[in-house]
Amino acid sequence: AVGPLIDALDDEKTRVRWEAATALGHVGPAGTDEEVIEAIDRLCNLLSSNFGTVRRNATVALGRLHAYDRSYSDAVEKALEDRFDGRKTPGEWLSERLNDERIDVAVGAAFALFRAGVTDHDLRMSARSRLREGLDIADHRQFTIQLIVELSMTGPAIHPMMREVFAPDDANED
Repeated sequence: AVGPLIDALDDEKTRVRWEAATALGHVGPAGTDEEVIEAIDRLCNLLSSNFGTVRRNATVALGRLHAYDRSYSDAVEKALEDRFDGRKTPGEWLSERLNDERIDVAVGAAFALFRAGVTDHDLRMSARSRLREGLDIADHRQFTIQLIVELSMTGPAIHPMMREVFAPDDANED
């Protein structure tokens, strides 16, 4: 089922592209190694879409796929490095989306970066700021809360990062 979803990411209809991104995010890193690599590559391409909903759903899907997570097999890691050699990596695409004009896209990018376990302090602070902003804007509060809940259920590695989201700005950090 993953192959047709990947193909749908290139559909001429915007709604099909955003629904395919959503579905891939829910399926997770299923399929063959080649399908996972292709899904990540095509989702990254969607991050430059003219349609905000497509960008948002692609960021969330990348987060759910652990876009550049160390849990992939060595073969997938190597193939991802080869695929993105000389191009923006998934992490660079997501970092750029933190500054998206649409807060829901920026929140999706923050989710994806936290989910992937980003360790860069400045990037974490930017992601934290966008999550907080999503909570402050009524139109995006429910979406942001859903993603934060999903992060909190991911496991112990995420919990320190989530504490960071809600810690006061002047809290002493490690």
